[in-house]
Amino acid sequence: MRIDILGPGCERCDALHERVTAAVAELGLCAEVGRVQGLRELAERGVAAIPALAIDGDIKVMGALLTVAQLKRILAPGAANA
Repeated sequence: MRIDILGPGCERCDALHERVTAAVAELGLCAEVGRVQGLRELAERGVAAIPALAIDGDIKVMGALLTVAQLKRILAPGAANA
């Protein structure tokens, strides 16, 4: 699983990255967590609000700083929206 935090590197983006990393660890997932910060790539991916969260290339959330519990529901194996 590939999880990307999309945003220019603001405090909210950093916080989402930390929360995603915590959720992945708590769930024991085998996932690569990365950052996409380039304005061109953000525009190409259709990011309209930051931070955004993409799972395996599909944007799942834009403009929201989710909690670890919310992220775990999205990332859990078998989650309907992941």
